Amino acid sequence: MISTKIIKAKGFWKSVFIYSLIFIVVTNAIRIAIRYKFDWSEFVSAELSEDKIFMFFVSNILLWFVLGFVLTYFNYKKTMENKDRSEK
Repeated sequence: MISTKIIKAKGFWKSVFIYSLIFIVVTNAIRIAIRYKFDWSEFVSAELSEDKIFMFFVSNILLWFVLGFVLTYFNYKKTMENKDRSEK
């Protein structure tokens, strides 16, 4: 179950955003390097064409937001558990 204490912690949502942004940049850079051999114009024409742009943004934003949320959540959970143990 998702703890409201964790998601209301200071800096939680900022960390989710930063993780998500890093994942988006890194995965797209890798995709451009491997699939398009650093050809930015080919990447834009193939990935950001009218029929694919919606899926590009959904997959990048939604998928990486979820991953950023999960990583941040478990990082905060571990930190809070360690803090609680040290206080006892």
